[in-house]
Amino acid sequence: MEQSEREQFAETVRKVFDRTDTLPDDGLEAIGWRDALAAWGGPAISIVLGAQGRACATSGAIDDVVAGALGLDAAPDAVLLPRLGSQQPPTTASDEGVTVAGVATARILAATRVAVAVGDPTGCRVVRVPTELLTVEPILGVDADARLFSVTAEVATGDLEDGPSVDWARALAFGQVSVACELVGVGRGMLELAIEHATSRVQFGRTIGSFQAVRHRLVDSFIALEGASAAAAACCDVMIGDGPDGGSAGTLPSAHAAMAKALAGDAARTAAKHAQQVLAGIGFTSEHRFHHYFRRTLLLDRLLGSRTAITQEIGQTALDARRVPMDLPL
Repeated sequence: MEQSEREQFAETVRKVFDRTDTLPDDGLEAIGWRDALAAWGGPAISIVLGAQGRACATSGAIDDVVAGALGLDAAPDAVLLPRLGSQQPPTTASDEGVTVAGVATARILAATRVAVAVGDPTGCRVVRVPTELLTVEPILGVDADARLFSVTAEVATGDLEDGPSVDWARALAFGQVSVACELVGVGRGMLELAIEHATSRVQFGRTIGSFQAVRHRLVDSFIALEGASAAAAACCDVMIGDGPDGGSAGTLPSAHAAMAKALAGDAARTAAKHAQQVLAGIGFTSEHRFHHYFRRTLLLDRLLGSRTAITQEIGQTALDARRVPMDLPL
């Protein structure tokens, strides 16, 4: 993707999420988001999911990313993600059928079928399940505005379509990088709120942004977010599409995607902590926009593996292998 193309696409995407008269999914469809994903891969993911996080908006963009990573030619109506806190396929197989327990975006509400990754001892395959066989309930926890849905079911083998074998590790990695980009966007949204407040709020005849303690909090947040952004961007650089700018530029290592997700979750949490301190009393009011970002941070940190769980897994891997699975090209 050329720099001029990137800037133009980013500006178009920003306008999609700024609009209030159109659903983000409709806006993304209108600007050719899926074509951009196929042609540019990672850079398109970085722009769209980053803008979504910054706007604290919701869409089915991650459905498209995971569907592509699963190798699905025709975009399904929706894609089932692992339940919150899990990184395993959302469905397990038995002799009688499959047990479904996962999370879906709001795309499932209008879907007639859902792409479901089924894990078993021999590997992983993807099947498409009619939504009428699924129990779909809204997740009304810390962030109901995210419009995520709990999906459960016991589906008999005869009700399933045959599906191809898939690389679940690849789909998980693409999903984790997507969520990492969104978390960075959410963190930047909180930092912008804090900066705006710091440069307008006056105490003792000076803006509070001139006080060293406030500056340190803003800088710490900025550094954490830039580090996480660099990790996510390094992953996106090898997630290349099949358009004229694409090709086999490299393979996304699972460890790198997991590290990007953990760093983004930690950076967003850092931004939330410092932004709330800078916003002071107004930051504790439920009406303030900061809380939309904070709740989104808590939710996204749990999606496709939390920063705590991922850090522990990477640490255990390093201990077992006696080497750090690093070499992330920041």
